[in-house]
Amino acid sequence: FIISEDNRIDILKNTSIDAIWGIGKQLCQRLYRIGISNAFTFIQNPPLSYADILNIQGIKIWHELNGKPSIDLEGADIDRKQLCSSRTFSVPLTSIDELYSAISMFVENICNKLVKQNSSAVSINVFLYSGGKNNTLDYAKNSYYKFEEPTYDIVTITKIALSQVKTLFKVGLEYKKAGIIIPEIIKTNEIQPCLFSNHQLRKKHSLLMDTLANINKN
Repeated sequence: FIISEDNRIDILKNTSIDAIWGIGKQLCQRLYRIGISNAFTFIQNPPLSYADILNIQGIKIWHELNGKPSIDLEGADIDRKQLCSSRTFSVPLTSIDELYSAISMFVENICNKLVKQNSSAVSINVFLYSGGKNNTLDYAKNSYYKFEEPTYDIVTITKIALSQVKTLFKVGLEYKKAGIIIPEIIKTNEIQPCLFSNHQLRKKHSLLMDTLANINKN
């Protein structure tokens, strides 16, 4: 998608403040209270005028919206101690199947990162957020799970993540945001195998992940 001077202003005006990545619920409410409702009105004021509202990340977002790169992209050579994959949906999700699909993509993204840095997930945290004009109450829930043995296996992580979605899901809500966090990571070569783990299955899943990694490289 190309943003040029011809369409940049219209895009900023049509992007609500709560749809901007990095601007959370509380910050959004504070900006609304001072009349900032979209990306365009947000960048009309100098960053110093938000000194009592924005942190360093917020200032970087202001510069990004003005076309000045300020947020570093993840480098392939950086080993993360935590990983997160999430999204704020432009159209709220209402069915569990839609959430299953979204969470599955997040797991794939996380597993690719784990493989790249030769790491495994010790635990996983899945979260769902629902809120907005069509909901009488905001709903923000998360579910934490610690693996019996650290893993980077997409099959195992997907199975657990989807079971957490099933536990958290409530019919009738419109989900605006969902994601997964891997709060604890360990180097794969430092794992102490569980005494009762299925070593053949673990080897099979390891071969699968190696194959997926080779596919992604190409």
